[in-house]
Amino acid sequence: MNAKTNLSSVFTKNLGLKFLAFIISIGLWLYVNFGNYVPINVYKTVHIEHKEKDYTYKVEPKNVVLRILVVDRILNQKLLKNTKAFIDARMLKDGINIAKVNIKVPIPFLIKPDASESVYVRVIVMKKAQK
Repeated sequence: MNAKTNLSSVFTKNLGLKFLAFIISIGLWLYVNFGNYVPINVYKTVHIEHKEKDYTYKVEPKNVVLRILVVDRILNQKLLKNTKAFIDARMLKDGINIAKVNIKVPIPFLIKPDASESVYVRVIVMKKAQK
């Protein structure tokens, strides 16, 4: 009877500290397995999002090289194909604009844009001719 009581107290005594140790161990495991980012250059076509129907948009250059950071353990072509380069048209005005290319990634904690390597393009915004 005494051994059974000792065994149950081992699992129930200091339950908060055991839970904290469990959370720390999970965090450490995630850091070790998903903490090593590798820089990769990806060639993408720039798309315009949130276009207004009365305007035309011309991007120069149309294709850019993006630098992204990828966790080396999950590096595969399908995830890199789903990475998109875009410009938000809501920030553009009539005429010639210099716009920063935004990067949309499928899984943000495994793939992230390299902040030190920003890409800028020229966007020409013109109002469509009325018929």
